[in-house]
Amino acid sequence: MVNSTKMIPSFYAKDCNNNEMPFIISLLTFKDGNAEFLPVVQNAIDRLVERTKRDGMIISTVSKNDPLDEVYRKFKKVMDIKDAFVLFRCQDDEVAANLMECIVKNFSVKQVN
Repeated sequence: MVNSTKMIPSFYAKDCNNNEMPFIISLLTFKDGNAEFLPVVQNAIDRLVERTKRDGMIISTVSKNDPLDEVYRKFKKVMDIKDAFVLFRCQDDEVAANLMECIVKNFSVKQVN
């Protein structure tokens, strides 16, 4: 069971053109064979929308087999969408850590306050 007091942070990624895209990295979870948002993820989404006023959600599911350079290129393509944020749903914690490392390496990253 997930402790509801835990929080998932959200971040801004800024590219070299000063476009900023808020994002959340979470784990992909399933219930009865269907992908679902755990309450902690829904809380992170709600906080991000409240703080950024961006309510268009782009969902990117990232698996172990997805080359991170391809995920990076797709993320870069959506950087100029002004009313959106990206929710990355990762297959496991290793994929999530590698994705964050890739984003930090390629963008200026700061936490959403």
